[in-house]
Amino acid sequence: MFLIILIIFFLILIIHQFLNYNSNIIEGMDTQYTDYDMNNPSNVMILAQQNAGNIAYLKQRMDDLGDLKSIVMDSCGNIVLLNDQLQTLIENNANLQTNLVGTTPPNITGATSDVPDTTNTTD
Repeated sequence: MFLIILIIFFLILIIHQFLNYNSNIIEGMDTQYTDYDMNNPSNVMILAQQNAGNIAYLKQRMDDLGDLKSIVMDSCGNIVLLNDQLQTLIENNANLQTNLVGTTPPNITGATSDVPDTTNTTD
């Protein structure tokens, strides 16, 4: 039952991704590239300011990734905890099966006939 719920959940996620697909999105392309005249001396300062702005933006993005590290570490801890719980569940299920069935085979009576087998007679 749990497996069926997981399969349905992931199918819904995949279908959702296909329905919300937008082919016009290009990651990292927020603005249009403009070609600069490298022979104009006033463009040097513009390029320096633009580089400083890009560096500040990249530094901010890297600082945001620091928060992501703690989230990933928390998720890893949760995965280990879930794995331990799953192993315990599997062991408990195996113990329950052993308790229900037992370790000795059942004694079955009435499965054999007292009448001798006469089909294999040799003359």
